[in-house]
Amino acid sequence: MKRLILFLLIINSISVFSQNWTKNNNFYISWGYNRSHFALSNIHLTGPGYDFKLKGVHAADRPSKFEPKVYFNPALLSIPQFNFRMGYFINENWAISLGYDHMKYVVEQDQKVPIYGTIDSSATTDYNGIYNGELIKLEQDFLKYEHTDGLNFASIALEYHDHIFQTSKQNFTIDFFGSIEVGGVIPKTWARLFDKRGTDAYHLAGGGIAGSIGSRFYFFKHFYIHIGGKTGILFMPNVATNALAEDKASQNINFYEGYFQFGGIFSLSKK
Repeated sequence: MKRLILFLLIINSISVFSQNWTKNNNFYISWGYNRSHFALSNIHLTGPGYDFKLKGVHAADRPSKFEPKVYFNPALLSIPQFNFRMGYFINENWAISLGYDHMKYVVEQDQKVPIYGTIDSSATTDYNGIYNGELIKLEQDFLKYEHTDGLNFASIALEYHDHIFQTSKQNFTIDFFGSIEVGGVIPKTWARLFDKRGTDAYHLAGGGIAGSIGSRFYFFKHFYIHIGGKTGILFMPNVATNALAEDKASQNINFYEGYFQFGGIFSLSKK
């Protein structure tokens, strides 16, 4: 009997799709961290004396080791792979937002991939030749290639939110979340080609499109934890591998990103 009474009290405390608390006309802001995974990518490199393509290149992310002095230091928050987003609810279910995903992309060293194209002796005497699918080992004196500061995706998103659970006093609420976003890719590329390091700088390399789904767990109507997954493709026809205008790379990157964020929701108007 006691268990039955307890069960009925729990059921009575739950209100699904209650409309007493509204997100309409509210703003939100959030910050968190991600792990990213990348599909195999083709990388086309061109410059004085060389024009070649590497096919099926494997790359991975580079998460920062968890250290409180890094992750909880406001001056160092941008060092790990992070996600920032701020948005506005145009009604109870729909929001628009701006965001910045800081991923890191590192080509795996010593892998062997097919190479197509030409390398002239004016660029390097170690690797000059005409290539038609031969395997080449990505050693440091040939190519080291990273977007580690980073693979940055700045985007605008249209979001859908919907309550799927909340307690009677709405001090705990769970929302389903889905979004579609488009934006620009602004990497800072670290490249070493033919044992010569390029000069890395932030640059607009292209654009991308992505979709995200996940859940938000609201606490006391003003704070939340967001857990989600995102997948998309980044089109990068203009990757700067050196300060010289002639040295370029191009590639498309399919990615999957798992992330979590801490956030707050608030209104700028008095109610």
